[in-house]
Amino acid sequence: MVIESSEAERISQGDAAERINLHSVFCGFCGYNLKHGAVIGRCTECGRAYNARPMVMKGIFQPHAHSFPLVWLLQTCVALPMGIWIILGAVSPVNDWLLILGTITAWLGLMSGATAIRRLRLFIRAVRVHYRVEREEDE
Repeated sequence: MVIESSEAERISQGDAAERINLHSVFCGFCGYNLKHGAVIGRCTECGRAYNARPMVMKGIFQPHAHSFPLVWLLQTCVALPMGIWIILGAVSPVNDWLLILGTITAWLGLMSGATAIRRLRLFIRAVRVHYRVEREEDE
């Protein structure tokens, strides 16, 4: 009898859902301790799905998953003013190529800024979860 990969995955997920975490694993969104809960399931505090199987670790707090978005902030601080400056320089004597280049550079600056804000929010949430995990481990 040959088992296809999708069926093998379903069987392993069914087995994992019945197993229980015997060590401290924390929710990646709220930091709740999922010890003695199912390996695959939903956090009882925030309701987010998680999968604590060792090779998956989805929705589980991992301390080094999010870092401060310094590169994205620097790109924003350089590209956005540069794009605006190029656009303003292209408007005086109308230069189509400089106007296009300035628009593209300003757009890249705006997109870098949006990405920096999103990653900064993830970083702040990860720091909050980290502090909650540290407090819970101390108790």
